[in-house]
Amino acid sequence: MESGGVMADCTHCGEANPEAAKFCRCCGLASDPAVRDGTAAVWTGFGYAIAAVILFAILSACVIGVLRLWQAAF
Repeated sequence: MESGGVMADCTHCGEANPEAAKFCRCCGLASDPAVRDGTAAVWTGFGYAIAAVILFAILSACVIGVLRLWQAAF
């Protein structure tokens, strides 16, 4: 293992990794164990869906609040 948790060579195809890149240029496998195991902080499609639902709920609450204030004013 080199510094930063990046392997020197790809464990899948054996391609040399002299630049200590996070992904193999040959097969695309993640060299960093955190990325490979899915424990890295990366957004997935499910994460984006949850963020969209939360954003929609916040915007809906704001719109409903504005409409109620407008209704009370008139």
